[in-house]
Amino acid sequence: MSIIICHECGKEMSNAAKSCPNCGAPNKIVSENKKDGAKLIVFVVVALVLISAAIVWYASQNPDIDKTTYNLGKQAIEITDDYLDGIISGGEARHKLDNVHERLKNNDDTETLLVSIDITLISSGIFLGEPDTEIVARRNKLAEKLKIKKR
Repeated sequence: MSIIICHECGKEMSNAAKSCPNCGAPNKIVSENKKDGAKLIVFVVVALVLISAAIVWYASQNPDIDKTTYNLGKQAIEITDDYLDGIISGGEARHKLDNVHERLKNNDDTETLLVSIDITLISSGIFLGEPDTEIVARRNKLAEKLKIKKR
């Protein structure tokens, strides 16, 4: 702590005092330090929000699945959507999904296995004539893994 001169009355006061003990004038040094601290806090919060938003955006654009698995999973979702929209029959959808499933067998990592299981469940649901709500739920589960928009 050091002694400074009050800008109003000219008397000595501590640089840590909020105001002059003689006249009550605010200590400009303490006020400026508080303003600077508040600005720093606001800057840090804004920076953290922007960094967090960038990380979330990046993660949503880059799934943790290899490119081949991602593309085949996306193809399975498109086939499922065509079936649900009545563009292709159940038999055609199952045939196309089975082809996608076969192409996934070349990859044996965990994420590919999980995508493959989801595709099998969708195909089985179509074969068994399950309600569209069940097919949509399975489709959305796959879409979530691939970070693709849900239906």
